[in-house]
Amino acid sequence: MSALDSARLTWLHLSDLHLRVKTGWSQDQVLSTLSEDAQARYSRPAAPDLVFITGDVAFSGKADEYVLAEDFIRELSEKIHVPRDRFFVVPGNHDIDRDREEDAYLGARTGLVDTLQVDRFLENEGRRKTMFARQMAFREFVNRLTPSKPVYTPFSHAHTRLVNLGAIRAKVLLLDSAWLASGGSGDVGNLLIGERQVLDCGAPDDGNLTFALVHHPFSWLREFEQIALENLIAERAQICLRGHVHSPDTRTSSGPRGYLTMFTAGAAFVSRTSDNTYLWCSANLMTGIGEQIVHHYNHPQHRWDAGSKESWHLPPSVSRVLDVPSIYRDLASVGVPYCAYISCLVAELKSEVPVTLPDGRGAFVACTTRLPGTQNLCGELIEKIRNHFYWRSIWNTGDWNSALRSLSLELAEAVRAVDRWAGDEMRERDAAAPTLLGALSDAIDVRSAPCEEIGNLLGQGDVVRAREVLDRWLASGVLRPIESEEMSRLEVLLLLAEERPSEAMSRADALVSSPARRPGDLALAARAAMDAKQFHKAAELMHSALDAMVPIEDVRTIALRIAGAAGDSHLVQRVRL
Repeated sequence: MSALDSARLTWLHLSDLHLRVKTGWSQDQVLSTLSEDAQARYSRPAAPDLVFITGDVAFSGKADEYVLAEDFIRELSEKIHVPRDRFFVVPGNHDIDRDREEDAYLGARTGLVDTLQVDRFLENEGRRKTMFARQMAFREFVNRLTPSKPVYTPFSHAHTRLVNLGAIRAKVLLLDSAWLASGGSGDVGNLLIGERQVLDCGAPDDGNLTFALVHHPFSWLREFEQIALENLIAERAQICLRGHVHSPDTRTSSGPRGYLTMFTAGAAFVSRTSDNTYLWCSANLMTGIGEQIVHHYNHPQHRWDAGSKESWHLPPSVSRVLDVPSIYRDLASVGVPYCAYISCLVAELKSEVPVTLPDGRGAFVACTTRLPGTQNLCGELIEKIRNHFYWRSIWNTGDWNSALRSLSLELAEAVRAVDRWAGDEMRERDAAAPTLLGALSDAIDVRSAPCEEIGNLLGQGDVVRAREVLDRWLASGVLRPIESEEMSRLEVLLLLAEERPSEAMSRADALVSSPARRPGDLALAARAAMDAKQFHKAAELMHSALDAMVPIEDVRTIALRIAGAAGDSHLVQRVRL
């Protein structure tokens, strides 16, 4: 699976099935073809990761209606090869048995007039159990879907489920907006979720991509909790899936605590001749772009038709702040070229990337610029890497690192393609970038990006490429003094890798003679002398390195080799464990 595939998840969203025995034949005509349509389009290898059903599973909350629901879900699960523990269901107003606990309902509808009264109600287990008895058949049905992992108890009021989707982690908030419902227009502006229901689902969690499932639009809630509830949900979830309204819709709301993309699925079944619908959706965490397809039931043709694929945007949570030190360190660790400047681009401190125009000329344009006749490949990859860092906390660490390496290789290839004309400009920008990075955070050890690149190439054994990059930088004339010193050390290592020990010894002697000499330079010169078969000189240099307090664990292996070649037992004693 590619890095891009690991970052993509898909789901089916159904709502408002309205299952009942009375309309069994008509609903079977519609829903059996829905299962067949989903099988044809979304079975393996295109099986969705998750299936969401946002309420009104039944028509009147009766037990026999959920027998029909179980049969439908079992059939759908088998046809699209999605296990039932990947199905997530919340109640709607049609999942309330209105023949039960009518007095409790009327009392709650009259008495719960402010947030504190709702808090008191949700705090009381006995009151909850009485009220929730009206949806007991629904709760028992959901528990039968996954008997080893029951979701509901007779009095539970806050429900979440965690799911591992391969490389990424997800959480689903199963919110109940129907517990005070009676059905009909009288519910408008009179329903409650209860802030406590959301708060007791847990604090905001950046470690998961979070979905919130709820049946009713927020406008159906009582006025005193509409805004508060939407803000609480937006603080915890990135995606909200809804039902109740019998026409599909997608929109994004923004508030002080985050963005919330909301999908309304429409109704899967109202009647055989209605505009019945269901949704397929995807989200790509690397591009920040999702896709959705609305499927409509075609009554005259007795089939489901897929609409056009439409894009939607998944903005990162406002709580997710790019960690500039981490960006620099991680990009340097995977050998990204021009690491300092690329880090500035990813952190949105800089904006221009090189693009080759259709006539062969080059230009620097914004990452988001799309030009006719050419692809802004560097810009697209920078955006993917930025999103990858934004959503880092929801990935499994090994998968995230693997995906970053894949993206970095793609970016290195894209940069190499424009290096002929853009190289000089990129080197200048990269040489200036550490000043900006360092000014932003004392936590950043802004080492030389050119030296990082060469060091990584040597670590990968790519000697030819390392030589090419080193020679290019030495000839550029833009290196800072500290970079030139580090480049000299890298050149010694490169010469040794190229099996040119005499030249390596000459460069190492220059380092040892420099006023800026470090203890490690003496050890490096000792290694060069060893490869040049000047064993006694190598031993002398290693003793000098140890006298200068070079860490023994850093040189133990090479020091023992030198001691053996020079017959120096004292050196053995100095570095032995």
